Amino acid sequence: MGGDCWLQELSAAWPELVGPPIAAHTRPGRYSNGWLTVFVDSSVWLSDLSRFHGAAILARVQQRFPREKVKSLRMELDPRPRGGARAGVGG
Repeated sequence: MGGDCWLQELSAAWPELVGPPIAAHTRPGRYSNGWLTVFVDSSVWLSDLSRFHGAAILARVQQRFPREKVKSLRMELDPRPRGGARAGVGG
């Protein structure tokens, strides 16, 4: 399926999938060839999520969106600066 359209759908479901605390610090970033990149707003959250929550997040995405065939998840620092509240995420 197309990456952009699906990422919009995933973004809308993101707080429900990962929970409000994680959603406040993350957003779906890119999807390509089975890889979902999640952008994280700080190195502290990036470390914690990568070590303790990555597999659970991947499992929830795979369960909710099986047609996308997400094979793997990677987390990166968000390239977009945090200039206040992010539209469309968590609210």
